[in-house]
Amino acid sequence: MGGYKIQCFTGLRYLGMARKKENPNEKLINRAFSLFLIGFTIQSSLLVLYFLSLEGYPVDHSFM
Repeated sequence: MGGYKIQCFTGLRYLGMARKKENPNEKLINRAFSLFLIGFTIQSSLLVLYFLSLEGYPVDHSFM
């Protein structure tokens, strides 16, 4: 579960680096934002599944 968190923060770091440049690279900004968005989406989905499993719903933990 930690890999997606790292991916999310890496995307944010790249986004900050791309915006600080004098001539921001549009391709780098798009790549950084998509990296952040993918990491955030997967991380939040896994968190929801974790809380559902705590409530007693049957959740397959093999992918976590």
